[in-house]
Amino acid sequence: MLRGSALFYALGIAVLIGLLSTSLIIYAYTERLLIRKETRAQDLQRNVTSAMEWLLAAPDDFAEGETKTVDLYGRGKDSVSMMRRTWGAYLLFNVRSFSGKQVEEQTVLAGWLPDSSTAYTLYLADLDQALLLSGKTSITGTCYLPAAGVQRAYIEGQSFEGFDLIRGPVRNSARRLEPINTNLVKQLDEVLGGKFSPTDSVVAFGGFTDGDSLYHSYRSNRLVLRSASALTLRGGFCGGQVCIFSSKSIRVKKEMRLDGVLLFAPKIFIEDDVVGSFQAFARDSLLVGENVEVRYPGVLGIVASQQSPDLAYLILGKKSVCAGLVFGSSVVADYRKHVTVRLAQETHVTGQVWCFDLLDVQGRVWGDVTTSKFELKTPSATYLNHLLGATIDRSRLPIGFSYAALTARKEQRLSILQQMR
Repeated sequence: MLRGSALFYALGIAVLIGLLSTSLIIYAYTERLLIRKETRAQDLQRNVTSAMEWLLAAPDDFAEGETKTVDLYGRGKDSVSMMRRTWGAYLLFNVRSFSGKQVEEQTVLAGWLPDSSTAYTLYLADLDQALLLSGKTSITGTCYLPAAGVQRAYIEGQSFEGFDLIRGPVRNSARRLEPINTNLVKQLDEVLGGKFSPTDSVVAFGGFTDGDSLYHSYRSNRLVLRSASALTLRGGFCGGQVCIFSSKSIRVKKEMRLDGVLLFAPKIFIEDDVVGSFQAFARDSLLVGENVEVRYPGVLGIVASQQSPDLAYLILGKKSVCAGLVFGSSVVADYRKHVTVRLAQETHVTGQVWCFDLLDVQGRVWGDVTTSKFELKTPSATYLNHLLGATIDRSRLPIGFSYAALTARKEQRLSILQQMR
């Protein structure tokens, strides 16, 4: 006859064995669910990567702002949605791969890798005038120059210092510049005129002050902060998929922090010592102060129109830097209207400088320069097709540097610039 305590111990052991067995079963079931979820997440991530490669390889398969949903492999379980949108002078791609409630998503900013077979350091249109070099001017790389060639010059008390005028092959340029992305220029002009996409979220805006903070995800529709009056961005933070528009002017003070946003206004003034990543597009004037740092992928651009003054201008102030694109363009063919881009002394542009009209380079460019003609302004005189103390060197361009859409050709490959959120 068993004691009561022995029966109690037997029941306790049975309960423990039952609990342990149940725990093992639950653990195995949960582990199986986690493995299945992880495996599916890996499949979804592979689908995201594949869809992104599709977008990068064939962006023209997708209309602007269109969201296309497809089954990648026709198996009924590889659904992805893909979207292409222009963000300033670059492309924004969004990919979502989903299965039931499980979703993997990626948003990137993309630019174009330069085509090494057609790359050059300097392209100066052939307007029947030679290029004249003075001072410590240094040009390194393939150059397309007028048939009149390149010569030494003595101006401002300085003659050319150096041995080789051009350190690289010299070829003949054409009278007109290579075609640019007119669709992009037209898009920018429309926004400068106050025309936005139907999918944009447009709200009235009164400016930023110290302590204000705004971030808008790149995975949402574009947020447009619109003002009918002049704007002064005094301080705070603004980042993400935000477009700031003024029908008058925008002034950015050094306390303001910008991260990836777009600025559109007839007149834009970036005050001294501003640091940030942004794309600024003006119709009449874009004045960048001294010691300003526009971080990659930054854009400073003039898009002149019939409403612009006879002389629209972009000036990069002394000791300021820009990594990305600096350009001057126009949507009208009017000989009375001019656009000038000026890089002051000790400025530094990494990337691309393009101007369809007058360009004044007194700093250094690590990348390439394209212009119809140079116009050097000094306190004492104005010189046509002269360079004084300028440095243009495409060999210093960082490896993997991607260009904006302004001069992109179909043979160039798209590359991911950065991940967006």
